[in-house]
Amino acid sequence: MKKIIYLVLFTTIILSTTACSGEKTLVCTKNLDSDGAKILNTNTLTFKNDKIKVMEMEYNYELDEEYVKNAESIKSNIDKQFSEYTKYEGINYTSTLTNENKKIKYTIQINIDKIDDEGKKAFNITGDESYDANKLSLKEAGFNCK
Repeated sequence: MKKIIYLVLFTTIILSTTACSGEKTLVCTKNLDSDGAKILNTNTLTFKNDKIKVMEMEYNYELDEEYVKNAESIKSNIDKQFSEYTKYEGINYTSTLTNENKKIKYTIQINIDKIDDEGKKAFNITGDESYDANKLSLKEAGFNCK
């Protein structure tokens, strides 16, 4: 009988501990066709206690054959446009060019706990955005969320 009580108690403690962490991840994707490229946009948002903590926006460009010769220039223009956001604390930006210049990938990651006030203003972030509100907003923008 004691073993059963300990097992129930142990299971309850484990379940309550994992439930209390309150961490959730929302992944939303959207396919776009642009002039010269197919783009897969993936937004991954991490929440703790229903408050957003990390936002990651990843864009994967697959260039049409006719644009491959301009891939470095296209990547450079994207870098110029998005690297300006790295001036804000808590924001990281990376980009890569792969597969014989056919694919460009760039990622912007925002750590809400580290972002400064100017960065919050630039990205319209309060830090209070909930899981459900973000999911609804992304779905309304044409994203598929899971």
